[in-house]
Amino acid sequence: MYVDDNEQSLTFPIQQCASAILTEMNKDLCRIRDWCFDNHLLLNASKTKLMVFGSRQMISKVPDFRLSLLGKELIPVQTAKDLGVTFDSSLSFDCHVVKTVSSCMPSLAQINRVKHVLDKSLLIL
Repeated sequence: MYVDDNEQSLTFPIQQCASAILTEMNKDLCRIRDWCFDNHLLLNASKTKLMVFGSRQMISKVPDFRLSLLGKELIPVQTAKDLGVTFDSSLSFDCHVVKTVSSCMPSLAQINRVKHVLDKSLLIL
């Protein structure tokens, strides 16, 4: 059985020592790995993502760091999907809006083609 939708978060001030942050996060990853092992659950390291949230200015001040899980390096990503919502590192939701709109466009185009035969009350949401 696999572990799905597991999240780890750590809040830290930019001024905090990068090595202390890295140590804390690695300890947490080891605890998660051990808990999964003890409970006969599998982690899929290839689906695991690392994302740093903050303003562009704050993220640029975060030192480059690497974490690993089950021997696989976790490389930071700019966007990730969680429970149907696409998050980006600055929490602007631009990516989510673009994806949502693009998925609605085919349906809206079909409604537009038949709107002249539909009752107006059906078209008002």
